[in-house]
Amino acid sequence: MCPHNWIKVDEVTVCTRCGLTRLADGRILFDRKLPNYKQKPKRKGKKK
Repeated sequence: MCPHNWIKVDEVTVCTRCGLTRLADGRILFDRKLPNYKQKPKRKGKKK
């Protein structure tokens, strides 16, 4: 079993080792792409 290393990505919690994903409503998924996701900085304003 994986010794989970949990991180928060937006509204889901993801284990960076195995990809186990807990959604905000309590459902559990398995996704290997989310542990590699890096949050992008939010832009302050729109350019025209």
